[in-house]
Amino acid sequence: MKRLIIAGLGLVLIAMSGVALARADKGARFERADQDSNGVITLEEMDQSRLARFSKADADGSGSVSRAELEAVAKGRMAKHLDRMWSHLDIDGDGEVSSAESAEHGARRFAMMDTDGDGGITLEEMQSHHKNKRGKHGQTE
Repeated sequence: MKRLIIAGLGLVLIAMSGVALARADKGARFERADQDSNGVITLEEMDQSRLARFSKADADGSGSVSRAELEAVAKGRMAKHLDRMWSHLDIDGDGEVSSAESAEHGARRFAMMDTDGDGGITLEEMQSHHKNKRGKHGQTE
């Protein structure tokens, strides 16, 4: 369960920083998340990245992120898709994204991206996931 929470938290960070990454930026974002530079992002690496972004978004230090706080850090494509993103993040619908919700959402996303089930996400897996997601939602770049 602890590993699942860690995985989830990492993935929410991706969502909160614009998980619908622009192609040109994917490699750079991947490299930042791949802290040991081995070409694979683990749940632990994802969680560290997510925690940093979650803390930045949690401007009032309440331990939860409000819609207003998320809007304040939303940029580019993330801002365009804030309504859809918020509906996925605020799982209980209380108007706040708790650390637990962040973890749960992240764990689901990590599992979806880790297509070979080896406990790590490669750049190719991440790009494939985002390409499929864009197609599903009718987005183009």
